[in-house]
Amino acid sequence: MNDCRIPDANCHLFIYAEDDHMKILFVITGLAYGGAETQLVGLALRLKARGWTVRIVSLVPPKAFAKELESAGIPVVSLEIRRKLPDPRPILRLIQLIRTWEPEVVHSHMVHANILARAVRPLARVSVLICTAHNTDEGGRFRELIYRLTDPLCDITTQVSQAGMERYVKIGAVPQCKIRYMPNGVD
Repeated sequence: MNDCRIPDANCHLFIYAEDDHMKILFVITGLAYGGAETQLVGLALRLKARGWTVRIVSLVPPKAFAKELESAGIPVVSLEIRRKLPDPRPILRLIQLIRTWEPEVVHSHMVHANILARAVRPLARVSVLICTAHNTDEGGRFRELIYRLTDPLCDITTQVSQAGMERYVKIGAVPQCKIRYMPNGVD
């Protein structure tokens, strides 16, 4: 049975609009010139402009946006994941960063970052964990199973497409009550 407890409206997605002086840590698989990355950068810059303290962690070395973000006062940290062989050091670095910096919100984007953010939550205190999926299919049944098994570790999953949200619910990756459709924003 899926646990459908989520934070109330004052504590999940609407947290962005209610407090202008919070610390948010974005975790993303990588920074390149893709759609998910562009959305995250726009959100980070706007939250910083509203007075939030913002940091970004990229699992792999950034290929784009790092200079723009850092010139806006948003530190970008890379976990330097470079190979597919298991290596616990990036996980330990993320745990240490969360423990030291103590963000009120961790918001992860893309499948690898979502899974990693969920995996570290029991080891690093995270008040609110939001995971955003940017695809209708995250790469096969194994990843869907990992999403399903780690779902209790996040507070809410957002999906940038209605079709993606419906698919995640249909395959059991996320229960209906813990996923929200949040379309990408466009200036």
